[in-house]
Amino acid sequence: MQQVIRIASTRAFLDTVKLDHAVWKNNVYRLLQSQSFNETVNGHSECRLGQWYYHGDGQSFRHLPSYSSIEAPHQQVHESGRNAMTKAQKGDMQQMVASINAMELASEQVVLQIDRLMGDIVEH
Repeated sequence: MQQVIRIASTRAFLDTVKLDHAVWKNNVYRLLQSQSFNETVNGHSECRLGQWYYHGDGQSFRHLPSYSSIEAPHQQVHESGRNAMTKAQKGDMQQMVASINAMELASEQVVLQIDRLMGDIVEH
């Protein structure tokens, strides 16, 4: 029963994390649209997933093969979003769009890797 509760709790948390990333990206788009380029958006270790991954309960899953596959795309999401803000502030719209595209591609990978991790958690 404890294992079932742990899995359900972890699934709920990871689903929340995926929603958080959609909200974070939406915030980047909102800031770009309103030309609020000086606003700060948090880095990959500061968001809910980053806190869980580096300092929280996520550490208990680091032995699973899919755990480490989250880090690089997650970092890329945040770096690309922040880079888009910097490029927009400089008026480099071509590079801003490239950064947004990189953010979206990395975000797809984050969701995929979170789903893989959840599968590994259930299996183990």
